[in-house]
Amino acid sequence: MKRAIRGLVAGIWLVVAVGACSEPQLRISGRLLGADGKPITVAHVALFTGSPSAAPSALAPVGADGTYSLTSTATGLLTLRFTGVGHAPETVPLLITRAVGVAQVDVTLARLAYADDLSRVALVGDFNDFQRESGTLPLSESTDGRLSVSLGSLAGDRIAYQLINATAPVESINSTYPGIAIPGTAADEYLLRKDGTYASVLAVEGREIRISFDPAPLAGPKGIPSVTVGDAAPETQRFAELAAAMRRELEGYTRLRLALKHRGASAAEVGAFVANYDWGRFETPVRQVLAGDASPIFKQAALVLYLEIVGEAAEMSHSPLAPDLATQSLLEVPPSSQVWTAIPGAFQALTWANYHSPIPGYEAYLDRIVSLHPDTELRTSVLDYALSVAYYAGDTVMAQSLYERLQSDFPDSRAAATAAKLLAPDRRIRVGEPVPEFRITSLDDPTIELSRSSLLGSYYLIDFWATWCGPCLAEMPSLHEAWAQHRDQGFTIVSLSCDESAEKVRQFRRDRSPMPWLHGFLEHCYSERNENEIVTTFEVVGFPTGILVGPDGTILAVGSALRGERLAETLARLVGSPVQEGSE
Repeated sequence: MKRAIRGLVAGIWLVVAVGACSEPQLRISGRLLGADGKPITVAHVALFTGSPSAAPSALAPVGADGTYSLTSTATGLLTLRFTGVGHAPETVPLLITRAVGVAQVDVTLARLAYADDLSRVALVGDFNDFQRESGTLPLSESTDGRLSVSLGSLAGDRIAYQLINATAPVESINSTYPGIAIPGTAADEYLLRKDGTYASVLAVEGREIRISFDPAPLAGPKGIPSVTVGDAAPETQRFAELAAAMRRELEGYTRLRLALKHRGASAAEVGAFVANYDWGRFETPVRQVLAGDASPIFKQAALVLYLEIVGEAAEMSHSPLAPDLATQSLLEVPPSSQVWTAIPGAFQALTWANYHSPIPGYEAYLDRIVSLHPDTELRTSVLDYALSVAYYAGDTVMAQSLYERLQSDFPDSRAAATAAKLLAPDRRIRVGEPVPEFRITSLDDPTIELSRSSLLGSYYLIDFWATWCGPCLAEMPSLHEAWAQHRDQGFTIVSLSCDESAEKVRQFRRDRSPMPWLHGFLEHCYSERNENEIVTTFEVVGFPTGILVGPDGTILAVGSALRGERLAETLARLVGSPVQEGSE
């Protein structure tokens, strides 16, 4: 049985890693170690010559001594991803100016950060298509401190499974993401999945299966990840050092910003922190590269790296990109450059910065990258994100123009189908149309049903949101103000949550924001939005989504008219002048 599983796993490496040829090749090799400085039980190195979200162009298992080796004929900005069971993955950008020679990359991974509370650990696997919400099996604690679950007898001769809610959530400036799924401690083999996580594989052979998980070995220091690039061309080493330094700067900024968030700092305090932060820490190294004798590809990669990393520090209210560097990126980096594919978030950062302060030449460059870049996926995503920003900004002319181009150039894409829910002339959710019928149980009182019929006679804002959604949380002050000022005019809010569990919403309201209006929980939305009838009916494509409904059930406003400061203006126009608290 184990030989069969090994054959299956080895076959994956064969499919991905074949393709050696007589062309001159670059050999990338080194050692991958765990936080304890020793080789990891099972580990891999993946090489991406295009987008890191696509399939790797080469994939190599790490040997028992921690060594690995793979080859490539590609040049430009490549990406290495190092993974190991029980460890946090590490991504390393690698600038290759010629596909000949060697590059040694030695990496030490940090251990995964595990959740403080393991009471919510559950099992997913091939028995439920690895869905995080639907069909999960909770583990229960036994007297010896282990967690376990019984699966009974299963068909087939093997089971692949993972644990969810065992690792700590990942918190960014704007959002909180669930921790990654991890393999259990009971395993005959480990399988690397397409998403870069590992699953445990157990032989079933017709017997009853009870899976145990021992959290005791998880305790201990995480360690600090490290990357060393040697035996490579000078610019390869230099770029690796630049990328590592800029990533450390971002981590430092994020720690400070999250500390403000956890302290409950006011918008004014946050604004002052952002305005006074020394953004030159990010800018100076890039300016030095541009002023020096680096090769054109090095300068392009440095600019795009800067856009992506500083773009991660952007919030709904600001973009910290330096205007001159944003402009120079449009001059230095050709629209067809491979570096846009290697770091796809970079152009999104430019688009968001352009929303806050127009960048000279941005719109012309947008047209050129959508027309000229060889990567269809990148062209689609660039157009899709620009459309989202235009829609959010309330620029209906630009949004319509981008929508028409998306439908013309990429009619069969998922982005085109999603955009149709926002802008197609025959969409259901638009001003003047009757709000669709819906029924959902009140989160605060299970005896109450919220529906189109029960809300007739009231102005109400349907608010699709989630606790993990940064833009949703940014809307909270506006929502609270709107409710306080208009509740005496027959106005209320119906917040429908796309969270992992209803308890997440209750905890958020207890600890962070009261949200003293109506609430409902959208089943299955967190793992698979299309499984929720209300999400599908209301053509929800992202969060937050707002829909203002009048007393007769007619849709009065949608989209950007209900975001931020525009919400107050829209309500004043459609509901009436706000009633100030304390007034007669």
